[in-house]
Amino acid sequence: MRVLAIHHEDWKLYLRRASSRQKHRNLGSLEAVIRSAGLGCDYHEAATGQALRGDLDRYTHVVVLGGNMGAYDEERHPFLRQEIQIIEQALARGLPVLGICLGSQLLARIHGARVYPGALGPELTWLPISMTDEGRSEPLLHAFPAQGPVFQWHYDTFDLPTGAVHLARSRAYENQAFRIGRNVWAFQFHLEADQELVRSWLRTYAREAGGNAVDVEAARQATDRYLAGYAAAARHFMRGFLGVEETHITPTEQPPGGSPRSADDRGSAG
Repeated sequence: MRVLAIHHEDWKLYLRRASSRQKHRNLGSLEAVIRSAGLGCDYHEAATGQALRGDLDRYTHVVVLGGNMGAYDEERHPFLRQEIQIIEQALARGLPVLGICLGSQLLARIHGARVYPGALGPELTWLPISMTDEGRSEPLLHAFPAQGPVFQWHYDTFDLPTGAVHLARSRAYENQAFRIGRNVWAFQFHLEADQELVRSWLRTYAREAGGNAVDVEAARQATDRYLAGYAAAARHFMRGFLGVEETHITPTEQPPGGSPRSADDRGSAG
């Protein structure tokens, strides 16, 4: 059986990658967990407008990744309509679905919640979140500290869907993670971040942040400091999401004061 990863980019960036023959893969640190579980992995590039190859019956899980458009932006990005249909079909079949960044916003929208530009501005690079009581008691999140840095890169936020379990918040935005039942999981922050992926984002997007400039060198230093523990916690979650048994993992080290100091403390979570 296989895992379906839904990816979405605008045409300009998609064609830029294609023309340089870079095969785009952005499950990051989570892909190794999928492979080690003995599962195959297919990427559906929604921006191409091509139909999903094969049938959802061949997939055990669906992961909906991030993108630089809004979950409400199907007029400018019509392929979002196709994505929403695929996600809705997966949910109707009872497949476990994980949404990351834009994926979390799409899951919120599909479940009737509002998605909209964040009034306090974007959250970019390493910023602290806090687990809610429900998040701290959630076994799949035990490897995350109660308060600590996560890698953020988003401009929009969402309301909590009716019936969802609220798992995490930041100082700027109340809704950072939720689950619905045991099959639907949504994370506003980039659970999949690894070294290559973070550096790629910083190269590609840091200059496009407008008035919310990112200190790239500080972000790189923060990545060196936080990434190993963060990725280990993300892999712990992913093994639970896939239903893979694992040995005990201790929580990631909490930075002094429970928040990152070196990576753009001017961000909107402050």
